[in-house]
Amino acid sequence: MSQSKNFRFGNHTDVGKVRHQNEDYMGFFENYNGAFFVVCDGMGGHVGGATASQTAVSSIRQFFEEQFHPQPQEAIHQAIQYANTQIHQKALSNPELRGMGTTCVLMMVRDNLIYYGHVGDSRIYLHRVRVLSQLTKDHSFVQALIEQGLITEAEAESHPRRNEILRALGTSPFVDVEVAEEPLHPLEGDILMLCTDGLNGMLSSKGLEEILNSNMSLQHKALKLVDTANQYGGTDNITVQLVEFLATLPAKRGFSNKLHESNPHSNADLGSTRPGSNLDPPPYVPPQSKEPEDVEPISEQSYAKNQQKRKKYDEEEEYDEKEYQSNKRGLSINTLDEVDYRPFLTRGFLIVFALVFGYVIFKNISTHKPTASEQSAIQRDSLDAVSLQNQFYEYTGIQKVKDTYKKTKETVIKAKETLEELNELQKRKRRALDSLFQNKKVRLIVNTLSSGEQTAQDLAKKYRSKVEWILKANGVKTEEELAELDSLSIPLEAPRP
Repeated sequence: MSQSKNFRFGNHTDVGKVRHQNEDYMGFFENYNGAFFVVCDGMGGHVGGATASQTAVSSIRQFFEEQFHPQPQEAIHQAIQYANTQIHQKALSNPELRGMGTTCVLMMVRDNLIYYGHVGDSRIYLHRVRVLSQLTKDHSFVQALIEQGLITEAEAESHPRRNEILRALGTSPFVDVEVAEEPLHPLEGDILMLCTDGLNGMLSSKGLEEILNSNMSLQHKALKLVDTANQYGGTDNITVQLVEFLATLPAKRGFSNKLHESNPHSNADLGSTRPGSNLDPPPYVPPQSKEPEDVEPISEQSYAKNQQKRKKYDEEEEYDEKEYQSNKRGLSINTLDEVDYRPFLTRGFLIVFALVFGYVIFKNISTHKPTASEQSAIQRDSLDAVSLQNQFYEYTGIQKVKDTYKKTKETVIKAKETLEELNELQKRKRRALDSLFQNKKVRLIVNTLSSGEQTAQDLAKKYRSKVEWILKANGVKTEEELAELDSLSIPLEAPRP
């Protein structure tokens, strides 16, 4: 998909002044479905909250990298629902993770339009012409009181139950996802802000607006927002992503499924597009250490030092296929054609049967013994009845319908068998993808070798890998076979034997 690069972004996350571990998680990635920004606020203990938020981001990324989705709003709904299923299944399979969950706010940029959806109290704001407005409504206890007119927004800021949310990913098999009905067309200078309640819970809308109006680089604004929230208490983890649009481009309602892979080094402001850093929050870079134009949004190496305390969860997951299909991603197939002929067949058969049966009964209850001529007449009438039945079948097309029904039933049985095989292949693919995304020493990229733009040696040099590693990781022996694949796994170290 051809995607005009008309934005830049900055982001930052911090554990805050009270918590001992950062359970927030954010992500940025691009593929042929568009550009995506995700912010999640985990809950359920140190281990559970961090696991839930990381699983949400990786599941959403996996969903959009598997195939092209022509309907953005529906795709956002399905992606968040899919993340909910993955978190819920992981919680059921591990007693230590029971009760974990996470909020989620997801923004898609496609064809110069912004689509977004959310669950919980993480928010999206629009900063336009120096004025800040909130685009999402919290799924929280106090927001419900505000909508019922029981309290004001000012009273909600100090309400004792202001931190209670009514929806979260992972706490139940299904979650009610709210997706904006109409996309937003960004104007030049617009800033979209995604954040957890650790930011907006410490700063008022005026305080947020004042910082966004300041004369600083976008990354410094992100740093300043988090620093100010810490100065006012920092009672929770704090995460923010800022996306600034550089030009007003015409919105496009159509779509194209042409594959697209962005150059991660094409724009200095897009630091989080570096390989391997898409799922990792950036480190803290003190503003006073550099001039605003020199600050980089993300460095995966420096942030990796803060990840040593986190446990890795690499066990394979068992997927409940019925539940997986119910979240609108599995295939479904009807047992009959769109038109149900069974009532029509039943009525026609009963009419014919009643005519024949009534005629036979009437003849059998006759009081006198039929003569030879009458017996002959009965035989003729029976033959006429059979002929009438055959004519009725031929006239109404019932026989053709019956034949169609029989063939359709056989086709359905074969289709079900094929569907089971496809689901098994999908399960293996999902396990392999889960393993790839959890393993930060492997990169999954779109294959560009067939176009002649790159060679295997170029890929090895770009990702600091080796050609023999790449061949072995993708299960081929020659570069010609490698070029025929749709996507490539790029190992950053020698594959295991």
